[in-house]
Amino acid sequence: MVQRIFQFSYRYAPFVIGVFLLLTGLSLWEASRLQIDVSTDKLIPQDSPARATYEAIREEFGSDRMAVIFVEDEKLFTPEKLARLKELHQELRKLKQVQRPEDIFTANNIHGDGGWVDTAPLMQSVPETQKEADTRKARAQGNPMLVRSVVSEDASATLLTLYLEPSEADPSGMDREIYEQIEAILVNYEGDFDQIFQVGSPALHVWMSDFILNDQIILLPLAMVILVGLIGLMMGSLQASIIPVINAVIATAITFGFMAWMGIPISMLNYIVPALILIIGATEDVHILTEYRECKDEGLEGITGVEGIARRIGLTLMLTGITTTLGFAVTGLNAITIMEEFGLCAAFGMAARFLVSLIFLPAYLRYFGWAIKGQPHGAVEE
Repeated sequence: MVQRIFQFSYRYAPFVIGVFLLLTGLSLWEASRLQIDVSTDKLIPQDSPARATYEAIREEFGSDRMAVIFVEDEKLFTPEKLARLKELHQELRKLKQVQRPEDIFTANNIHGDGGWVDTAPLMQSVPETQKEADTRKARAQGNPMLVRSVVSEDASATLLTLYLEPSEADPSGMDREIYEQIEAILVNYEGDFDQIFQVGSPALHVWMSDFILNDQIILLPLAMVILVGLIGLMMGSLQASIIPVINAVIATAITFGFMAWMGIPISMLNYIVPALILIIGATEDVHILTEYRECKDEGLEGITGVEGIARRIGLTLMLTGITTTLGFAVTGLNAITIMEEFGLCAAFGMAARFLVSLIFLPAYLRYFGWAIKGQPHGAVEE
């Protein structure tokens, strides 16, 4: 079977290369819709009773998606600082995704007042004098429900918590949108306070997404350079060293296109699939190139050399390709969605990588096999 595939690919190399180029282009076009989702929702199985309970609680009490703004200043409780904080509060609450804010301007300061229970917010209006601001500060520090939840113990820092609309359709897009909107607002207040920055689920998801992208930008090229260097050094051929990279790029593009078509986003786990395709998938290429080099040592070139590869290691290639694919597919037999998606993506990626080596590589060797030099017989005997 492998011998027939190699013969077909070699004889009809222009057709095979054209098909793979077209498939790669279509896959890259489809992959443009690929999203990044680093939320923790997929860590809970879809049919888990715990997930059903979580959904019921969220439906009853509202979204647990929050953005938190931390503000710190030694002179926070002064009329000037509180006035700017009020302006920040007003800007943030107008954002489209904000359901409700919770901060010193909305939190109830429950206390006794002349025999009555006063439940008014701590800061219904901005104090006009320092004395009034000191009174509000003392009330905040004396309320155990506000200390360490809305204000710090020394009242030099406060939190502005924004409860956001739940994100079901496009969580990564909504997280980045609200994160950037908040950042655009905070820029105007950086000089008014000692420290001001946002944390919370949108910020965390944006940071994780950026980390994944930056990781790919650094690690994948580094892995390519190491792979090209090692194979080029051991085989003494530049063509032999770049073939695994070319095949990995094709297989990765096809895999990303498949993920976008299936609606599978890049997650905290499956983002390593391109590295797996590059490193693990290179073994088939190395086996094929090594055998091709030995065939050239024996004077077998062209289609006879390709047929020689298939006769010698065809069964080995099939077994390694199938077992590697099945090994990753097994990890997808899991109730946890993120593991299921990883197993599916990794198995598809390994299968695509194997087929690229099996079909595309013989066609590639028809035009560039001349650059892979065989060792002289004397060198082999030594």
